[in-house]
Amino acid sequence: MRVHYDEEADVLVIGTGEHYVDTFTLRNDDHVAIDVSSNGQDVVGFLVMGASRFLSLKRGYDPKRDVLTIGETTDAPAMVSKNGDFVGYWRPDEYHPDEFLEPIGVAVHQASKHLAPILAAR
Repeated sequence: MRVHYDEEADVLVIGTGEHYVDTFTLRNDDHVAIDVSSNGQDVVGFLVMGASRFLSLKRGYDPKRDVLTIGETTDAPAMVSKNGDFVGYWRPDEYHPDEFLEPIGVAVHQASKHLAPILAAR
């Protein structure tokens, strides 16, 4: 997992290093962009503008599970994609529900491990 935080711009970038073919912003937070693989749902990375709101690990962080969640989640199995420590949450597109899904959230498992270099530098 590659992690970079630009403190001056307050931008966090996390990625697996896998090739991505498309980028989407979250449905209710256009400050979060997720990169997806060729199947269109596997999250291979994401970028968060205004990342300091999450880096305190107080907002969106579950310490018992060590998961940082940004955006919304769903319990519908067909609307959840898993790729290593990344989980993407989806819903049918508002305008083309039978054709497309749109991202509503993203989660990183083992968040304290992946964010450790950034958290230590803060």
